Amino acid sequence: MKKAKIKFVDTYSKQKKYILRLLGDQIEIEESDEPDFLFYGVFGSGIEHFRNQDCVKIFMASEGVIPDFNECDYAVAEYPMQVGDRYFCKPYMSPAPTDNFELEEGKDYLNRKFCNFVYSNETNGRGALLRKEFCQKLMEYKHVDCPGKVLNNMKDAIEPRSGNWFHGKLDFIKDYKFTISFENIDTPGMVSEKIYNAFQVRSVPIYWGPEDVNKIYNPKAFINCSGLSLDEMVRKVKEVDENDELYMEMLRQNPVNENFNLYWEQDLSKFLQSIILEDKKHFDKDPLGWDAGSKSAKELLEIENTLYYKTRKTMQKAYHKISSALGKTD
Repeated sequence: MKKAKIKFVDTYSKQKKYILRLLGDQIEIEESDEPDFLFYGVFGSGIEHFRNQDCVKIFMASEGVIPDFNECDYAVAEYPMQVGDRYFCKPYMSPAPTDNFELEEGKDYLNRKFCNFVYSNETNGRGALLRKEFCQKLMEYKHVDCPGKVLNNMKDAIEPRSGNWFHGKLDFIKDYKFTISFENIDTPGMVSEKIYNAFQVRSVPIYWGPEDVNKIYNPKAFINCSGLSLDEMVRKVKEVDENDELYMEMLRQNPVNENFNLYWEQDLSKFLQSIILEDKKHFDKDPLGWDAGSKSAKELLEIENTLYYKTRKTMQKAYHKISSALGKTD
């Protein structure tokens, strides 16, 4: 069995468990502050990985972050690009081999409520602004139920995010013919859970986002609003809504693109395992002597070690603790 000294920084507990599961049982892992292999993510200061330079550094991206190969040796992310055998491109959110998209026998899919709009982000991203405008425009045709914070017209229809939000959302949208599934941004590789959740409960997604969506999902199974004006979007939804045969034809489609690799996670596992099992070495990330970000990181790390910085961080923690106790927010 291969033994490996590994360290995790700027990751969170579920991400760490996920990585360990992917590494499998062929590797005997020892967590160490002097690692041979360092896994790092985006959930922290973003500079912790600079503390360890003499090791193989594997960046685990999240939500459309593009890896910087001047900092990492290998990376896993969603952005569609090629960097030889140093990069694995994975979907951000995708269907699983165990998903069942069959229609329920005897269920009346046509006589469900019209459409839902479930969002809490109102302004962060071009898609966030556009979907709000679209929902308001669509309501000139028919009423849209909005149980989220944005355009809310239903009180306590779904459990709060601190509760059983995920299952509550699925249970809510299953009663609708259509679900507005606009991404926050139109960034290659960023096809999120929004369209997937609608397919899970056989509600037809009204989608806006990157073209990558057609690599994962069958374009005949959803309404794609990308590149359309607001009026064109509404006309497209109206056309499907007023034609029962067209709607059911769309609903009967297998939502997954027939060319999509449902078993990509196995390939990811092999990618990560090969880095350790083949004892791959780290690359020279600054071959011409140009600064690749390490100089700035070193300065930040030096600031972190000062008494001023530590005192300021302690005061910030105390302030947030007192504010929380008083029920205040920034």
